[in-house]
Amino acid sequence: MTTKDMWIEKIYIIAKKTETGGFDFHGDKRPWDGFVYFLSGSGHYVDENGSRTNIGAYDLVLLRRGQSYSFAFDGDCEYVTTAFDIGEDSDTVGRALCDTETVLKERNDICSHILALCKIWNEESPDRRKKTRDKLCEIFDMLRGELDGRGAGGYDKDVEKALEYIHNKYRERF
Repeated sequence: MTTKDMWIEKIYIIAKKTETGGFDFHGDKRPWDGFVYFLSGSGHYVDENGSRTNIGAYDLVLLRRGQSYSFAFDGDCEYVTTAFDIGEDSDTVGRALCDTETVLKERNDICSHILALCKIWNEESPDRRKKTRDKLCEIFDMLRGELDGRGAGGYDKDVEKALEYIHNKYRERF
């Protein structure tokens, strides 16, 4: 499934935030889908079942509409928080991803994409919502591809390694 099938109804917020001296947040019955991506700091995430997961820089926590959760950081932290509605169709990429995983660890490969998402959202252009949706779809496609065993290009990871080798060595005899 590709993000062409993803349906983002509305985007409410995409914000880069910094908390100093600790951060303790409890969300009860989240009204939107979204994610929180941590740029720095370390702490923990507790899901609605009470399961506690240590989180830190480059971890991404997917949050679903209706979910209760909490974050606690003892020191400073920087993060990007998002809120949007993913369509109710259970076959959409975003819904399937959110229903599969909650905490994706050490996702430094998407950091530049998350920061670009913030930049697009803060633009004063008339098409910023479309650009934001496109970037969100790109990010979800990257995440979904990894969970499905595909690399960033959409191919099986072994095929991507072979293509990369050929691309790097095509002028040599091999």
